[in-house]
Amino acid sequence: MQRGANVLFKDFYTEPAQVISIDRRKGRSSSLIEKRNDCLVHRYHYHRTKKFEGKSISYQSLLETVAAEFFLSNDTIVDLMISNHAALTALNKEYPADKHSNFARQCSKKWMHFVW
Repeated sequence: MQRGANVLFKDFYTEPAQVISIDRRKGRSSSLIEKRNDCLVHRYHYHRTKKFEGKSISYQSLLETVAAEFFLSNDTIVDLMISNHAALTALNKEYPADKHSNFARQCSKKWMHFVW
């Protein structure tokens, strides 16, 4: 028997589980979806304006990169970028490609779990 098995596993399940009914709204949280979409738009803009060895990323690579980061399909990324067009346009105006490092610095403060 492994060390800690009684404390971490067996002691928790000595009594039958009680079912607790909690009234929850089914589906996804609209506030969490808004936060995800905000971050997604910023990541899309980040990858679109980033230069790698002096070259921009291709559109297909951009979609694949962002889709992989957010576990979404390429089609979903396109749909979300269309529905968040105003936010993306505002980012393009505020942070054009020549201000990429300023943009990355601001994003790294808000979303520290990504490498900007």
